[in-house]
Amino acid sequence: MPKTLKKLRTAQIPTHLSGPRKQEEHEKTVWQAQSGFTQRARMYDRELLRIPVSLQLQDKTFSGYSYDFSPAGLGIILQTALKAGTPLALQCTFGEVCYLNLSAQIVFCQPANGASENLFLLGIKFSAIRDWEEKILGSAIQELKHGGVQLEKSLLTVHVTEDTLALDAAEWYAQTKDTLAESPRTIRRSWIHASKIIGWGSYLPPNEITNHDISTMLKVNGVKTNFGDVVGSLTGIKSRRYASSRIYPSDLAVEASTIALRNAGIDPKDLEVIISCGIARDMEEPATSYIIQEKLGAHNAYCFDIANACNGFLSAIDILDSFIASGRCETGLVAVGEVLSQYVTWDAKSKKDLKLSSMGYTLGDGGGAAVLQRVQEGDERGIRARWFLSDGTYWKVAVVPLIDASKRLFKSNAAGIERIASKYLPLGIEEVLKELQWTIDDIRLVIPHQVGIHVVRQILYKRFGIPAEKVSWPFPKYGNVGAASMPIAVCEALQEGRIGHGDKVLFVGGSGGFGAAIMGVTI
Repeated sequence: MPKTLKKLRTAQIPTHLSGPRKQEEHEKTVWQAQSGFTQRARMYDRELLRIPVSLQLQDKTFSGYSYDFSPAGLGIILQTALKAGTPLALQCTFGEVCYLNLSAQIVFCQPANGASENLFLLGIKFSAIRDWEEKILGSAIQELKHGGVQLEKSLLTVHVTEDTLALDAAEWYAQTKDTLAESPRTIRRSWIHASKIIGWGSYLPPNEITNHDISTMLKVNGVKTNFGDVVGSLTGIKSRRYASSRIYPSDLAVEASTIALRNAGIDPKDLEVIISCGIARDMEEPATSYIIQEKLGAHNAYCFDIANACNGFLSAIDILDSFIASGRCETGLVAVGEVLSQYVTWDAKSKKDLKLSSMGYTLGDGGGAAVLQRVQEGDERGIRARWFLSDGTYWKVAVVPLIDASKRLFKSNAAGIERIASKYLPLGIEEVLKELQWTIDDIRLVIPHQVGIHVVRQILYKRFGIPAEKVSWPFPKYGNVGAASMPIAVCEALQEGRIGHGDKVLFVGGSGGFGAAIMGVTI
């Protein structure tokens, strides 16, 4: 039988209820959601199965037994109480029938009816259970309900754990230790001059969403707020664009790519490589680049997707530049379509959830593209420097979970992102400027990833003394458009005449991960 293996880490969180607390306080904390399991759980017939249970809680072990079982969850009788919402990891050994590791969560906890001892009934639901696990679990339950040797050999081992899919867990956004001094990151850098960007394109859907619109749509526990205005005052955003439900990421990418190809004077059939680099995708399979290829008619191109959060565009440029430098490609396209509005939380469950969701209200939709081609001898235009740093220590600061569709929403620790960006981005800016022998006066324009004003002010304006007129920051109009932010900013700067051929431009990217990306380009 298939097995899933997961490393368990016991969380040091106050989930255990013990000591001489007042009954009133006890009921307040453990009787949450007593109405029972979710509607999904009620879809299944619950089988009465008595299986020994061993709960590992910090340095203690508590014994009990299961009360009933279904592919959606179970009830257990235990010698201790746990708070509703406590994340669990279950090791399920069903005799020799199967063995499964499952993530779960406490739904309710109440004193066991008629129990003479200090026993509690805990309702548990499985979280992010996959279809194959559900089928195996259902088959195991049916086999075990007949009793016999397999039931006697069964055991449930329960761990209180850090559930990496439970975004409301208190520890999810806990600040991690600084790692720069203790374990320096490996920096990827290159000064090879191999390719130039010969065509830019961008596209923004027509639906403009203001801060007032955000406040109108947003609810906290079912109650409307003025949080759109709060986000506006904190970040500087005034509006963003949302694509309609009939628009896919590939549609936005194709609109931008068509403009970029026209500006470059390149026929789609002459493209040798297409890289799609967005956060959003049309579907899990195939790669979005294939859909872009078909819509453009670029049937000679080698296609693939990459994903690197908001740094996807610069990473894709770096990869395509490497293809050209190696001789494997002469002309290629980087394309991105972002429909990030799908990741916004519209019904926050609490003030804490609202805080973690707050930067989601700055997300917008749009598309961007760039056409790259090999430089000719004596050509000053092109990509002159690339600097990348990755620190996975901070991967939890900005996330969109994938497996559980109900939790596929953007959550972030805005203060944590700013702190990490302020630590890493200046390192790359300083090194690129030094290697290229560029000064701030030499640079015509700085194009940062589009985020709130505080990050831009702290790093670019204050740290490096870059004047505001040298920074392309259309964030107030379009918000954070993920990997499409930079090409959108470039196109606006070109249209406004702020940059032209031969101008030096510095790209400054930061992404969830955490990733830092700096690129020096002569337009």
